[in-house]
Amino acid sequence: MFKFQCNTAKSGFIASWNEDQYVKFGKFSQGRNKNMHHLFIIVNSSPFEMPIVKREELIEALEIVFEPSGMTKKEIEELADYVLSFFGYEKTLIDNILSQQDRDIFYTLQDTGILTTSSENITLQKGKPWRIHYWHINPDKIHSIIKEHKAKEQDIYEKIFKDLDESN
Repeated sequence: MFKFQCNTAKSGFIASWNEDQYVKFGKFSQGRNKNMHHLFIIVNSSPFEMPIVKREELIEALEIVFEPSGMTKKEIEELADYVLSFFGYEKTLIDNILSQQDRDIFYTLQDTGILTTSSENITLQKGKPWRIHYWHINPDKIHSIIKEHKAKEQDIYEKIFKDLDESN
């Protein structure tokens, strides 16, 4: 069991976790004064997990998908940074945080399989049904795009060497 202490100007917080949970920290505003408060969220995951998708892997997959359509390396890197700025080290994000322009880009990435969506229906306190939409980064698809591209590349080289051997 680990303990962490966070002191603010008004009060202190103590959070603890074990190896199956970690504490994420965020801030939120409350009331007219917009006083800042610390928010502790317990998540069932290890704090020492590796990132879901490495930046280089996402760039490589995006190059494979979008270079044929004329996107430059710089544009692809900017797109990868843009996507990762939403996800960070998480697999999922809530759709509410996206603007319509963000959502349009995400739909394009959904068409490639790099992103997927899901939704859940909940009932609010007053009994009103509500649907929450989520976006998920798909590391399996990203890795399969890269793997398939490398396999095709390998096949091309094998064919070239085979043709050279046959001609000699």
